[in-house]
Amino acid sequence: MLLDEPTSALDLGQQQRMMRLLRRLAVERRMAVVCVLHDLNLAATYADRVWLMAAGKRVAHGTPRQVLETDRLALTYRADLMALDREGESPWLALRP
Repeated sequence: MLLDEPTSALDLGQQQRMMRLLRRLAVERRMAVVCVLHDLNLAATYADRVWLMAAGKRVAHGTPRQVLETDRLALTYRADLMALDREGESPWLALRP
């Protein structure tokens, strides 16, 4: 299944329900689900593997923990980011004020 920004116009609760549904479909039906997401925290929470893209080119790919590192993201997006640890899971990412 290919999806382009399936959560972009949804409120937070609906985003969570959509991502849980897609995850469940992937597991129960043993199918690949490929989503384009700009919300890095959704990608970190629900994806098994991520591709980080910039200017149409692949910057990195792998598990969310491998790819979504603050230094790499800061360079890719030219933004000051911080990671909030989540004990064994991919960290939450936030912009520094």
